[in-house]
Amino acid sequence: MPKRTAGNSLTTAEVALVKALVREGGRSNQEILAFFSRPGRSINQARVVEITKGSRYGSVPAASSGELRAFLSRWPEHDLVTGLHPVDDELIVKAREAMLNAIGGYNNPRTLFRTECFIVLAVIAWTYLLHWHYRRIGVDYRSRKDDGTLLTTAHGAQKHWELETCLRAPECPLEEAVRTNLRFLIAIRHEVEHQMTRRSKPQSLSPENASTTSWRPSRLGSAGMRWAGGSSEPSPRPMMTQ
Repeated sequence: MPKRTAGNSLTTAEVALVKALVREGGRSNQEILAFFSRPGRSINQARVVEITKGSRYGSVPAASSGELRAFLSRWPEHDLVTGLHPVDDELIVKAREAMLNAIGGYNNPRTLFRTECFIVLAVIAWTYLLHWHYRRIGVDYRSRKDDGTLLTTAHGAQKHWELETCLRAPECPLEEAVRTNLRFLIAIRHEVEHQMTRRSKPQSLSPENASTTSWRPSRLGSAGMRWAGGSSEPSPRPMMTQ
């Protein structure tokens, strides 16, 4: 998995694309830089100069013509407010949408299965958020057997850590209180999956409230914090009116 230690640094894949753009010609360094700068992310022009002169990143091969065409065909798709890309930032985008759907569904007065749906979507949101964090810092979050063999689904896809495993990882940035709340939600989520539940009672709503008030992506660094759609960082919170 690519290691990305800072939002204002070029990834290896981006260095390869810069080299391909230089090879293609017809663009100034500033024009090339524009492909990789966006709201909340400013790349120093010196990085492009270093690549152009060959004084840095010499071991990184240039992207192929096909890879460059694919990149250009989907640019710019970044959200102009958040700076997020639906492909490059897929995990953080999905985490955000899962939590927004959890809250929207819970607050829908016509929904009766609201608590269970909220918990399932909240668990998905937190899982994707932590996957994004681990990917950004270079932690391999693929599931493995005891002998190190990668685990796969019935269809052959690689399995990734469940939320419980994400919370146990030494690199987990969440406070213990947040992890405790999430473990409680996970336990309820397992009950929802494996048996029918009676209509949720008001006393079960406190953990859901904790799940959303704890939803602070700033705990995970600055690069993905634009998920909220601006410089402010709201704490989405369901209206517990059931």
